[in-house]
Amino acid sequence: MLLAVLSVAAFYVLIGDHLRDDVLTLARDLSGGTDRGMAVAAWVFLSVPVWLFVTITLVFRRSRWLGVVPAGIVAALLLVPMQPFWPTRRQAVEDLVHGPGAAGFADGLRWSGATLILLPALVAALELFDGAVYRRGKPADGPARRGHLVWIVVAGGATLSLGALVIGVAVAG
Repeated sequence: MLLAVLSVAAFYVLIGDHLRDDVLTLARDLSGGTDRGMAVAAWVFLSVPVWLFVTITLVFRRSRWLGVVPAGIVAALLLVPMQPFWPTRRQAVEDLVHGPGAAGFADGLRWSGATLILLPALVAALELFDGAVYRRGKPADGPARRGHLVWIVVAGGATLSLGALVIGVAVAG
């Protein structure tokens, strides 16, 4: 395990800047380099792997080895190119991107990242208020209640994610 962590750290140290430039070049090629197009590209690069993981997990939720583990591996591999864009204490998102459409890409990253931070908060809020919303004086059915929670989280998360796309494009324009 320690060897895997060290190898991933070495990978980022050695090719992190090159990977960042390649991702920005790909985003410019796909979007034409406009601020709005780059905001959409940043949203796609960050949100699609997460929603792919959620979708595969929901489809294969009964089998951990067919659904959760491969989906987690695929999502993690798809998120690897986004690691050089994570802001640090010394660098803001704007400092990590450069060239045409950089401001739009930063806006897309910022709003998409905010959504991905809010999703666990949505799950926590639903679990916290679970009793008041679903019981209403009657004993709740466990699997049915769990299914309702899953779909509320998916619908709420999709709404937040699409809202982040709209706001990111609007701010970038």
